Amino acid sequence: MEDDESDAYQYVVVRAIPFIPGSRWNDAHWAEFDTRYDTTRFPTDYLWGPGTREEARAWLERERPEGDSVDFTDRVFLVQDHGRLLPPMRPAVAAGLPEAERAGVWHTVRADFPDDAFAHVRGSMDRSTGHTRRPGDCPACSAEVLGTGTHDEALRAAAAALGPIQAVHLPSVRLPSSIFWPDRP
Repeated sequence: MEDDESDAYQYVVVRAIPFIPGSRWNDAHWAEFDTRYDTTRFPTDYLWGPGTREEARAWLERERPEGDSVDFTDRVFLVQDHGRLLPPMRPAVAAGLPEAERAGVWHTVRADFPDDAFAHVRGSMDRSTGHTRRPGDCPACSAEVLGTGTHDEALRAAAAALGPIQAVHLPSVRLPSSIFWPDRP
């Protein structure tokens, strides 16, 4: 990209799994990053932004964030049903939501990937699919139901599995359109 073209773009810095051509660890959903919803297959952490390319470079040079390792199995997600099913959230993000955005039924689910948690909750809406809404392992998929109820009840279920949850307040940043997660509000 030419430097004069960069003025039209906003940049964010995230920590994510590296792209290695042909690797089974590549994240096909990397371009669906969203600070509110867990829309990438593997954990992707917001570090800085949005801002200009120059600001992003300056931040990287100043902060020099280190690589990290993360276990992506058995993660805990919260899925909100508020007239429509919304993509999964990390518990810390859900804890930081304003009161006005906490309505609806919340599902606390342990799964390896966010799309697994979402598919489980969507499947549990139809009893004929075999997915369970009761706490415990789902007989129809690889998800574990930790709880269902209000926002506070869902957070308590997450805290029972993870320990204390520290609320985070992230800026609203997402990469444009998503084929897999089209209904992000």
